[in-house]
Amino acid sequence: AIDVRSDVYALGSITYQVLTGSPPLPTTGLAFDDALRLIREQVPAPLSQHDRLLRGDLEFVVAAALAKSPADRPASAREFGLDLDRVLAHRAVSGRRPTSFYLLSRFVRRHRLLCASLTLSFAALLTALVAVWAAFTQAAADRGRLVATFRFTVEKVVGQLGNLAGTSEVRANALREFLPSMEDCVRLFPANREARRCVNAILCQLGDIETEVENFPAALLLRQQALASQEGLLADDPQAPGHLADWAVAIIKLGDAEKLSGQSALPRYQQAHHILTELAAAYPDTARHVDDLAWSCSRLAHLAIDSHQLENAVTLLQQQATLLQRLQILQPGSPFNLAGERALHCLWAHLEGMHGNPAEQQLHLLRSITPARQRLLLQPNAPLALIEFAGSVASYVQSAHASLDPAERERLLDEAQVAVTTLLAQEREHGTAKSIAKNLEGLRRLGR
Repeated sequence: AIDVRSDVYALGSITYQVLTGSPPLPTTGLAFDDALRLIREQVPAPLSQHDRLLRGDLEFVVAAALAKSPADRPASAREFGLDLDRVLAHRAVSGRRPTSFYLLSRFVRRHRLLCASLTLSFAALLTALVAVWAAFTQAAADRGRLVATFRFTVEKVVGQLGNLAGTSEVRANALREFLPSMEDCVRLFPANREARRCVNAILCQLGDIETEVENFPAALLLRQQALASQEGLLADDPQAPGHLADWAVAIIKLGDAEKLSGQSALPRYQQAHHILTELAAAYPDTARHVDDLAWSCSRLAHLAIDSHQLENAVTLLQQQATLLQRLQILQPGSPFNLAGERALHCLWAHLEGMHGNPAEQQLHLLRSITPARQRLLLQPNAPLALIEFAGSVASYVQSAHASLDPAERERLLDEAQVAVTTLLAQEREHGTAKSIAKNLEGLRRLGR
């Protein structure tokens, strides 16, 4: 059907050529039917493939105008023009999911000086909190307020910065600055649960950061300390579902650290899986418990495949798939759902590889790219989103290298390279990112 959204497509095509110097699709010289087929079937390369400065909202708005389905395009040329105006004004565009991080990033672009001042104020706050700690150790009311401020800063400020590439060093420094004060508080006032929970949050976050930079001995020690801290909190209220879930997660993360250190993670994973299975059965409508159990299934399935217990792996992956379907109802559109879907396809690919089914292995690796790309659109600066997308693309290209069209292979490698380069530009010591970058370079040399 031809309507105003056909004009929107034409405007999108013109905008694309103005920005890049080339049309969205190479139709020049093709017969009319061949050109139509190309337009129907091939997705134009993202603007950022031509120029990385075109990433973000502008790329999103032009891609929406060029969407294959008219229903996915702006409803009119006026709406398309308004979105372009919003891009220039650094305001949220109409088609993007209004996540807190996205809206915050638009605000920062519009108010750079204000945000710079707030950043300096935050740094001053960190210094002030530590400096005044000693003055409040004897005043219970003031101490309670200060501990609450520490915990809020650790969990809601420093913790959320983990979704932004380039913040590892800042987060680690802030957390190490906080830790001695909170540990002193726990020693002086062991009944202060707020302080104990704050210490636990600091240990968990520091463990994540040390794992990212592949400092596995330090990560293992922090995971052990975090589990001991969590067990102390659990002892105060052993039936609280939230505490039980936090305990199980701490067990899994210690298992991860033990595995990276060459130890067996199976006993830890099995212990946590039992806890999470009971929680999900008792609270089937709580997304957190369903999500945790799906994550646990993924861990155990990976070990089962590596140890050639393939029937057990199939059972676990089927359970994970059922849990992910449930999560789509409980928390639709969550980045965690997309991460779980991507992990599920990667594990199925690993399993099919063990079965000697290369075609099925390639299919699952290809399918893993879609949820990884969708998560990257939702969290364009999140280290995990960047890593998962680049990793999925690299695994698929490596598996399907001989059968891939050279142009398609280079397009995929370019996309993955942009993601991993974006992360390494901010986190130079990110171990997984460096490994993927090396793998991508090897795949390029193999293609040549």
